[in-house]
Amino acid sequence: MVDFQQLLKSDLSVANFEDALAHPYLTSLHDISDEPICMTPFNFDFEQHALTEEQMKELIYRESIAFNPEYQRM
Repeated sequence: MVDFQQLLKSDLSVANFEDALAHPYLTSLHDISDEPICMTPFNFDFEQHALTEEQMKELIYRESIAFNPEYQRM
């Protein structure tokens, strides 16, 4: 049995996601035969840029406007 409180702790070594997905509570939501497989590794190099607080705010603003253009600054 998986203790979901353990998954909320910062040290994830005490529980893993495979155990969590195998928990009876999630049985109806997880089908092991329908598990997606990533054929190529993700590249997160774009996240390695050192950004100022203002640059980060601008990026967050642009991302939110992409989904909610009606809130764009005039």
